[in-house]
Amino acid sequence: MIETFWNICLLHDITTRDQLLREAIRVKRTHRMLEQQQLADSDITAQPEKLFQWMKERALERELGHFPGDRDLFFRLYHTGKDLDLLEYGVMTIQQDRVTGGIIVHPANMEWFVERCERRGSRNILIAEAEKYIRGLVETKICERTWNITLMTENYIISRLFRAHFEPFANVHVVLGSIYQPLPLDRAFDDILTIPNFGMKMNDDDVPVRESEGAAVSHILPLLQEGGRLSVTFPARILSHQGDLVVWRRQMNEQTP
Repeated sequence: MIETFWNICLLHDITTRDQLLREAIRVKRTHRMLEQQQLADSDITAQPEKLFQWMKERALERELGHFPGDRDLFFRLYHTGKDLDLLEYGVMTIQQDRVTGGIIVHPANMEWFVERCERRGSRNILIAEAEKYIRGLVETKICERTWNITLMTENYIISRLFRAHFEPFANVHVVLGSIYQPLPLDRAFDDILTIPNFGMKMNDDDVPVRESEGAAVSHILPLLQEGGRLSVTFPARILSHQGDLVVWRRQMNEQTP
């Protein structure tokens, strides 16, 4: 099903990661809205013009942008993709992306994090740059637990994908934000999981180091509850280099609740 959906998109110049994700989200949002109004089996879905206009009238173009095709293309995409698992589709699409160069962390990392949260009795959890953990989200089914889970991403289309997929889960919150800038969150967390981008240089006078890894942690640490835990993956140089990093490491240890 996923490959068929991809092939239809590629034949119509819908080729980038975000374009492929966008159209799958559009199809799934349309299908879910039809189901909610008990119209999924009506004549709307059997007529290309009616289906296309129904989608356009429900403001999905304002939410997701202009649809890059005609009624017949949307009709084909809808009937090919309406039963897609959006998260699995997201995993496969991101894995196939050779342009953006994003990484997907091995699910064992998420499994370890889930086990630790269970041992600690955690209730409020933040997964930053959650698209990196998308395979772990699929395999651990973490969002089916009773924890309050916040998924953060700085990519708008990824945020729409998460919101569309996790809409049935009242305990899952999706936030659009960057861990390399002050974060738009007013809650504190028992556990935070992140793997910052390595090797980027930041222009941020509010943090004592220019490394992206350091800037990310400086912005994340204030979000921890007292006694909370931050699980972060660093390259070796962050923990061993001297100079400004020595001062930064000392400050981070002092700030840890």
